[in-house]
Order: sequence, then C-alpha cells, then structure tokens
Amino acid sequence: MAERFVNVDRETPMLLPPDLRDWVADNDLAKLILEAVELCDMQGAHSNVRGTGSEQYPPTMMLALLIYCYATQTFSSRRIERATYDSVAVRYICGNHHPDHDTIAAFRRNNGALFARCFATVVQLARQAGVLKLAAISIDGTRLSGAGSKESVRTLQEIEEEIKKLESEATALTAQAEHADRNERDDGGTQLPLELADKQRRKEKLLAAKAQIEERRRQAALERRADGPQSARRTSKASVSEPQSRTLRPNNSGGTVQGYNAQVAVDAADSGLIVGMYLSDEPADNRLLGPSIESVVAEAGKPTVVLVDRGYESSELIASLEASHGVMVLCPPRNRPHTKPDAKRRKRIQRVFELRENMRARLADPVLKELYRRRGATVEPVFARIKRHMGFSHLHCWGHSAASAEWTLLGVAHNLRKLRGKLPQA
Repeated sequence: MAERFVNVDRETPMLLPPDLRDWVADNDLAKLILEAVELCDMQGAHSNVRGTGSEQYPPTMMLALLIYCYATQTFSSRRIERATYDSVAVRYICGNHHPDHDTIAAFRRNNGALFARCFATVVQLARQAGVLKLAAISIDGTRLSGAGSKESVRTLQEIEEEIKKLESEATALTAQAEHADRNERDDGGTQLPLELADKQRRKEKLLAAKAQIEERRRQAALERRADGPQSARRTSKASVSEPQSRTLRPNNSGGTVQGYNAQVAVDAADSGLIVGMYLSDEPADNRLLGPSIESVVAEAGKPTVVLVDRGYESSELIASLEASHGVMVLCPPRNRPHTKPDAKRRKRIQRVFELRENMRARLADPVLKELYRRRGATVEPVFARIKRHMGFSHLHCWGHSAASAEWTLLGVAHNLRKLRGKLPQA
C-alpha cells in the first residue's frame, strides 16, 4: 500500500490563532498557574525600575512566568527569556511579550516576600480543595550547591594575606598613576584606574568573606559551641564569590558542596505537598528542626506530629520544641553507650538518657511506629521530584536572601505540579 504523507510546506506563512488559548489545553499547567497567581496578594511586589527604552511588566505575569518555567525544568534567566519565544504556553502566559533576562533575574532576586505569599496561597488553595488535611509532617533536608564555586573558598589566613598583597599592589599602581599625571604623558596610564577598580572590587569581596568568618565565630562563641579542631573547618573558611554560602558535606555521599542546607516540611499524608521551606548555611540538621517547624505556613493548619530521621536527634532540644510548639516529635535516638545512667555522671547526662528511653518507648507503640513509617515515603519523594523530575540540581541566585527566594519559588512550582494531578479534571 502506497504511503500518504502529509504535505510539509515551510514557505507559506502560518499565522498563530487569533486566540492563543486555542493552542493551550484546558488542563494545561499554565492555566492552573494563572488561576493561582490571580489569587495572590501582589502588594509590595518589586518591578523593574522604568528607564529609557525599558518596559515594565505586571507582577502577575512575571510571577506566573517564573513558576511555569521552574515547573518545566527551565531555571536560567536567559533560557526563560528564550522560552518566551519558543514555548507556546509561555507565550500564552506572557501575552506574547518578551521580558529580557536582566528583568527576569531582578524580579526573581527581589521578590522573596511575594514568593512566600504565593506559597501560602497555593497551600491554602490545596486545603480548600480538600487535597491537604494536615495532621503530621515529615521534615528533612538536602545540601544544594549555591551560585558560587568551591574554588573561591579561602581560609582566614589566605584572605588576610591576599588583602595585604592587594593593598601593596594598589599603592604601587597609585604611585604610577601619580607619576604619569605629573609627566602629563599617557604611558598607558589611562588603564591604571581600571586596574585599581578591579583590585578594589576584589578587596571588597575578600573583606566580606572575612567578615562572614568572624561573624560565624562570634555566633559560635555566643552559643557556647566548640570552635576546636573539628568545628574550626566550618568557621575558618568562606567563599570569596558568595560569602554567605558554606562548605557542606552531602547527606549520603562523599565530597562537599559549596552552598546551603535546604529544608522542607511535607504533609505526611497522601498529598505530597510541601507546607514549609527553610534555607540555612547550618551544617547540622538538628539545629534546624525548630526553624523548619516554624516555617510551616499558617494556611496549612497546625501539625500535631513531626517525623524526622536520626540526623535531627537532640533529646533536650526535641523536648523543648515539643513544649513550645505543642507537637509530638518522632525521632529514633542514636545508640550512644556513654549516656547510660551512672551516679557519677552529671545530672544532664541522666536527663538525656531518660529522654532517649522515652523516645524508644514511644516508637515501640504500634500506632506511632506505623505512623513513623510514613516519613520516608513522604519527604524523600519530594527531593526525588525536585532533583530528578524537575531537574533542579543547584541554586542560581547569589546570596542567602536571593537563594531563599528561589527555594520558595521552587516550592510553589512543585506544589502546583502536584496539585494539578490531585484536582479533578474538567
């Protein structure tokens, strides 16, 4: 039987339909995102400052654009700009406008508060739709690389030595510039201010990294934490390119990442929705249990049970959080023989031993034991979806504030992807 191929004519002009909605399905993610964004409070949203020849875009359009692109594995501001030309769904969201990558990057960097409000709105939408019925939450974290590189990490001694070297070179360059001015000859002297400016910018970055190290040491002393051989590796180094990031060891693999400890609180039921997010440079998970519980948005409701793994084990801290937040924490205690009761040991050690024994008894209860089994089945898939399905492997924004905003934006995109599959289709 002869083949009957369709005629592919690339010469005849092809016009888009008069209504772009004809090219976007009714159940497309883009339409759900636009509906959710319309419910968000846009007050205080930062837009690009209008200048000569520049255009201002409505925050609703920019927010929907970022959410859709993050939900569809497009994170670079330049690739998002490209998508406004290549993707029909993105053209529909933008109304056939094309914001440039600088505008996109600035909006993403400056609107952390807006992303947080949108995150809460999406959680509230899920609860009103009956998808989210919060009772227990699972908390876990993952290490994410920041925008800075590991090659820019320096010790405090290396930073101080480079600052001295830059100061010496700057003095020599200033002397050359003054000599050129006195002789009223160019002699390449017009290039000297540029060199001085580069060295000054480098010095400012080094000073910022030095200040970050000193602040971490001050905080450790304030909290009476040891700063000896084991912990000094965490407080004696900083990244010159991104001082607020930190050298962290990944959860289950060797090597290190230069970035942040990204925490999520996930509904321990079947919704799979994130209800709280927190980004920190703290290496230890147990110090982040309190902030992670507090990150749960009010729109989700108040959790009664918190499920965490052994990485969060700190008996006294858990007891304190249970009392202050009115929750029950389920956390398997670590096996530490030195905490067995002993009359010669301090009273605090005895208290810790009792708390761990109480936790073991709690987890031996069949009902609570079965509930704790939900931890791995609810929070671990979230990181799989973020890293595998959504393709998000590292943060793209510089500095803790902008990186936190991006982490929240990613949570909005994740939840809307999940919500699309949970809501009944028309």
